[in-house]
Amino acid sequence: GEGAACPYPDGLYFVSLQPAASAAQIVSAIIAALDWHPPERGNPTAELLAHLRDKRLLLILDNFEHLVAEAALVQELLHGAPNVKIVVTSREVLNLAEEWLFAVEGMALPAEDAAEGDGDAPPTSDAVTLFVQRAQRVRRHFALAEDQVDVVRICRLVEGMPLAIELAAAWLRSLACAEIAAELQRGLEILHSDQLGIPDRHRAMRVVFDHSWQLLDQDERELLKALSVFQGGFLREAAEAVAGATPTLLAALADKSMLRMTAEGRYSIHELQRQDAAERLAHSPERGVAIRNRHSSYYLHFITHPRQSYFGEESKRLVAAIDAEIGNILAAWYWAVDHDRIGDLYPAIDGLYRFAYLSTHHAEGARAFRYAIDALRHGPADDAHRIACASALESHAVLDIMLGHDRDVAEELLESIALVRDLPTARRELASAIGGLAWSKHIKLESAEAKALFLEAAELNQEIGDF
Repeated sequence: GEGAACPYPDGLYFVSLQPAASAAQIVSAIIAALDWHPPERGNPTAELLAHLRDKRLLLILDNFEHLVAEAALVQELLHGAPNVKIVVTSREVLNLAEEWLFAVEGMALPAEDAAEGDGDAPPTSDAVTLFVQRAQRVRRHFALAEDQVDVVRICRLVEGMPLAIELAAAWLRSLACAEIAAELQRGLEILHSDQLGIPDRHRAMRVVFDHSWQLLDQDERELLKALSVFQGGFLREAAEAVAGATPTLLAALADKSMLRMTAEGRYSIHELQRQDAAERLAHSPERGVAIRNRHSSYYLHFITHPRQSYFGEESKRLVAAIDAEIGNILAAWYWAVDHDRIGDLYPAIDGLYRFAYLSTHHAEGARAFRYAIDALRHGPADDAHRIACASALESHAVLDIMLGHDRDVAEELLESIALVRDLPTARRELASAIGGLAWSKHIKLESAEAKALFLEAAELNQEIGDF
């Protein structure tokens, strides 16, 4: 407030270290920023310490990540000039005892439900405001209300990263917001600029990520590529099982700002960084397939639980755990479908059905079932595929019945019954499909047919001991 003493009466100084490559060059950059001329014959570091010893000032050392090996100089400055404060920006921690870490997150995004807001009340947030400001530089009359859904989508896709928002907005000279969002979902190539006056390191996100990549050793690079298969974050045990991670390597990636960790112990990768790592993994297709197979097996097994687990108090814990992994589970499901991993897919069908019903992910569950059904209908005709298809048809139909959807599910249930009617190893699936058809008849007040079907399902369940 007015009259308050300035905490840095000797000034605030910004020191760009991007060109520096040694401790001596760090010292030279600080001296230049201070606009101070030390004696020509002295030791520059000693002279700088002597100059700063009684000063009360703030040094901002920018882009320190490639100089972490020289972090002892920062410690020397802090000890030799106790009234000097230093802010260091770095993608890698310095590992100094004096260090206080502050993670720089993306800009604030609109609330989750804001993207579908009406045109009279466009969503506001720091990220959207920055996009609009940059958009109006290249399209003077740009109005958020006309493109609010796509603008929010763009800001979410880049997770509020300011540079990425600026690079995306610049494309409004030639693309609509919907086209920019679609390009972002395809990859990073759109995030570059040829405008004059932009530093080379800010011309493209690819340049930023290449710089970060150079900070990693080989083991860290291989792990980051493997971790790119996760969708929506992951827990340590999943990283160990799928990607061969170790606590030491996970900590190293976190120290280099490649991973973020929540208080609950969940890791995540910035989506743009994940896309970059995934593209690098694609250069090793055999390894990529092996990792994605492990990912698919892990998460489909994750939702495979005894039916009784989805009842009572245990179901709340289970549904919450699955809900946190829905991105990984759906990615695992679609991979298993696309690669005909029937041994992983079939046991997970019941789990996905029960989770989709008990959670808020009804639409995602229904889409996943339709996708599997379409693939299984055109797949091999062996018993395993017939049973899986019948189970998916029955689960999809019964999910709609339980959710009260107004559609005729009898055709799907009849198809399910026909697939397994003559298979002695599929009596459970047959009983479920017949029971589902009975429910559909009951809802339509076709009582006589419903009663006969309920009795048939009950007899089958008694036969297999499932009652």
